[in-house]
Amino acid sequence: MERHLLLTVNASHTHQHASRFVNYFFKKDQHTRITLFYVAPNPHLNVDLSHNALSNINEAELLTATYKRKGNLALKQARELLVNNGFPQEMIETKLQLKHYGTAMDIIQEAEKGYYDAVLLGRRGLSMFEELLDDSISKHLLREDINFPLWICKEPEPGRKNVLLCADGSQESLRAADHVGFMLAESDQHDITLFHVCDKDKEKVALSFDATKAALIANDFPPDRIHEKVTHCANVAQTILQYALDNNFAAIAMGTTGAGQKYLKNLVMGSVCMSIFKSLKKVTLIVRR
Repeated sequence: MERHLLLTVNASHTHQHASRFVNYFFKKDQHTRITLFYVAPNPHLNVDLSHNALSNINEAELLTATYKRKGNLALKQARELLVNNGFPQEMIETKLQLKHYGTAMDIIQEAEKGYYDAVLLGRRGLSMFEELLDDSISKHLLREDINFPLWICKEPEPGRKNVLLCADGSQESLRAADHVGFMLAESDQHDITLFHVCDKDKEKVALSFDATKAALIANDFPPDRIHEKVTHCANVAQTILQYALDNNFAAIAMGTTGAGQKYLKNLVMGSVCMSIFKSLKKVTLIVRR
């Protein structure tokens, strides 16, 4: 079954982290389709029509053309980066639009309108969402509107492989497992390790692992490529990230709010997920609410 990803692109060719991650994580994948998406500044949003209206409109048109050229160049470079590294060119499409409501909200609207299986954010895309997270009204919008997985590619390191799946038994973590199983079922490049931290209740851990395995296998992910790891620690987020770094994982997958964090249900991310997000390096973070 085909997967469809929305990959956000920015104007800086040196910071195309999401494209670079796709290059090595989905290399030679024939079942993943990508839409490269660029949101260009919209000079018409701030045109002064009360004074020299015609001149201002003409200036806005010139600026719009410039921003579109810049955006199309960025899309072309991102596409070439994928194709030159072996990604099938027929599986890539590009899309540019002028900003309507703000870059982050435009990404959200496109993601939901296009029914994408996930949205991949590089550094620039991340900064847009970080701006929203600082605003209480926008935080509310994010909480209500985002119903798609986010792949956060801050500074991914080429050559890494496999996914560390945080399995705590929560509904959010099971949805993350369902998503990862779906995305990787037809790929033979990556294994999945179920990871559980700081729970002394062995029966609870076993139940959470069984439920997570069931979610993966229901998506036809091979059981022999599922592994388990339980550890204990003082700092959950730091332990998860460090284990992923030390063991060459390409990605960490988790629910945005895990078991025992229900008091944080009004936040976009729970405390563990947010801590990993802030310290993220080399590894991509896959989050599912």
